Amino acid sequence: MRIASPHRRAKSIRNVSRLILSAFLCALIAVAASVAPWTAVPAQAMTQVRQASGYPGEQVTIVIRNDSVGPPFSPWAVNAPAGTSIVSASGTAASGAGSFSCNGSAASVVCGPSGAGGWASGNLVTVVLQIDAGAAADVTSGTSDIAGSESGSYSITVLAPPAPEITAPADGVRTLDTQPATTGTKRAGHSTNVFVDGAQTCAIAADAGTTWSCTPSTPLAIGLHVITATQTSPAGDISPTSAAVSVEVLKPAALTVTHAGATTTPPAVVVDRIVSVANGGPGAAEAVSASVDLGGFPAISCTVAGVDTDCAILPGGVALGDLASSAAVEIRATGIVPTGTAEGTAFTLTASADSINDAASPVTASDTLTVVAPAPPTISRPAVGSSTTDRTPAIGGTALPGAGVTVSDAPGVVCQTTTDASGNWSCSPYRAFGVGGVALTAVQSMGGLTSDPSTTHRFTVAAVPVRPPPPPPTNITEPPQTTFPPAAPRPLPSPEETAPPTAREETAPPTTIEPDRAPVPLSLSFAGDEIQPGTVSTLRGTIGPVSGDEPVEISVSGRVNQGMVYRLVRILVDDADTESCVTETRSFSCTVVLQPGERAQIEVRLFADALNAPDRAIQQVSLNTGDGSGDNTRTVTTAIASDDSDTDEWKAAFTLDMSTLEGAFLPLTAMLLLALAASVAERRRP
Repeated sequence: MRIASPHRRAKSIRNVSRLILSAFLCALIAVAASVAPWTAVPAQAMTQVRQASGYPGEQVTIVIRNDSVGPPFSPWAVNAPAGTSIVSASGTAASGAGSFSCNGSAASVVCGPSGAGGWASGNLVTVVLQIDAGAAADVTSGTSDIAGSESGSYSITVLAPPAPEITAPADGVRTLDTQPATTGTKRAGHSTNVFVDGAQTCAIAADAGTTWSCTPSTPLAIGLHVITATQTSPAGDISPTSAAVSVEVLKPAALTVTHAGATTTPPAVVVDRIVSVANGGPGAAEAVSASVDLGGFPAISCTVAGVDTDCAILPGGVALGDLASSAAVEIRATGIVPTGTAEGTAFTLTASADSINDAASPVTASDTLTVVAPAPPTISRPAVGSSTTDRTPAIGGTALPGAGVTVSDAPGVVCQTTTDASGNWSCSPYRAFGVGGVALTAVQSMGGLTSDPSTTHRFTVAAVPVRPPPPPPTNITEPPQTTFPPAAPRPLPSPEETAPPTAREETAPPTTIEPDRAPVPLSLSFAGDEIQPGTVSTLRGTIGPVSGDEPVEISVSGRVNQGMVYRLVRILVDDADTESCVTETRSFSCTVVLQPGERAQIEVRLFADALNAPDRAIQQVSLNTGDGSGDNTRTVTTAIASDDSDTDEWKAAFTLDMSTLEGAFLPLTAMLLLALAASVAERRRP
């Protein structure tokens, strides 16, 4: 057997090793070839892991991932989809793999290679694409591949243009404008179409702007309208229709604001101020509101359309709702200017009204209420130019309710009184008028202010008419003449003899002429001789009986001096009260009807003021029968008791008031004086 040399043995071993290595490499290559996916259909190895969509003119971003190992030194190419361009691309290596970059053009970029080791599974490529402004809405695809190895595709979605937005008018708006401007937004480069009630109103050309405006060329009819819009891309894609906006075109209204009521007022008088809001337009005024600034006017109550309303809310406005054509709403404020408010004080009231379909809104108007003295009162009784035989006739007229009235003539104050709730007043003169013309004026006071005098009221006081004496009878025959012998001469008394008168010669009473009716009898008296201050005394008396054959209506009036106050006046016929008498502080008036021969009782309760009582209570009661023939007046004077009783007793002891002596004492006094004179003469005789 031949033994090989060591050198040869070593060479053989090297050859065997090479064979074994070659066989291993071949087997490894065969195995690799059998398992390498990129050697088959490479499209499955490329995966788009980030989808993208956008509108023309926008940029979108996609991400592509390699899912298998690639050959060494092989670049990755990415091609842009149709209608797009590549803005940028960048590579992100998988964990443990070498980093790589991308570069190229807008149409295609090349990324890698990532080194001699080949592409690692999980490498990513991020691509930013610009969608062309004119691209049509569609799905467009690009390709990516690893040279000589893998390839795949990716896609982006180009969206149709969105619906434009209408920014004005607001949905549901109501307007007078028959050609309302419509505005909105769109995408740059897009055109816009505007529709009213489905008919195209405006076509707005494409431009670089993102807003649009449209004004209808034809006025819209009165009523409700719907506005919509669409936009169109440069590629001709039409957007969906925008959200609908409803607009109501209203028929025009014409509001007016007017003031009514007193423009002047005295203090303490109720006064109304009225604001009227009216619609004079052809259409109903929609959603009317009104406000009233009272300007300090002291309102105590307010109404809106007859409904009680808090006056404090009027300046802020109140809703009046819809106001039909030719309709009106009244706002009323009732107030009282406080007593003592200075004359000339002014309150300016300002009212305003507003409506959505009144082009002139808000409509405003102002008016002023000024504080003035009250107007002069009127005198109506006695009738102007009339004639009366009553020297203290009742005087009456009208003035403000609750006002104080003072009546005067040339000598001074005639009477004073207060008007009733209806504004009527009446008073009786404190003194009798003289026969002849009477000229009266009156003033009224209210709230601290006094009016100017009224116009002069004139009437006449006439003398009581007398009945002329009857004519002498014409059918009486003359009696026969009788001749008497002459009387014997009567001796004259001697000078020494003075015969006392045998009898008082009677003088025939003077002939009086009777009027048509005798004055109605009137008697009055107090229970005591004097009145105590601070107490009520009663004056009692009778009226009547009346003469004639007919009932007589008698006006009974009375007055008393300052410091005395009437508390109650009653007139009774057959012990029954008549209608209530009108009793004021210092005067009263009643009416009573008496049948022929009938009598009435009168009762007057009079209070003497404890502090201001006069020395004497002077009370005058008058009867007025209308025609003057039965008129009568009686004045009763009563002393007021004094606190100084000693002084009163001393005066009573040393004072004799001759006016209080009865008429029967006068002849007696004369006879006493004659007797005294005769006695003195007798003593002087020798």
